[in-house]
Amino acid sequence: MWKENLYQPVEILIRNHEIFPIAEHQHSFFEMVYVHEGTGRFYVKESDCKVEEVIYHAHSLFLIPPETPHCFTIDTHSEYIFMRISSWLSDSKIKN
Repeated sequence: MWKENLYQPVEILIRNHEIFPIAEHQHSFFEMVYVHEGTGRFYVKESDCKVEEVIYHAHSLFLIPPETPHCFTIDTHSEYIFMRISSWLSDSKIKN
């Protein structure tokens, strides 16, 4: 499975897709996903390896913890806003 890393404290991306370019993957960081437009399905693998499917539409919001396998499938053209937050940033703020 592909794993993505973040080498800065925060990153914000806006992406438009007809087909989501990445299959099931995970990150070393927190990711908040806001669906600005479009419809589709979000799949997340829970700790017991059970897969949960959530139908998304415009204005859906997801918070994905680090090391959580997930993927999107798109039904209609979708625009996403991704806010990625380094896990070391959240750890340091919690301790202070």
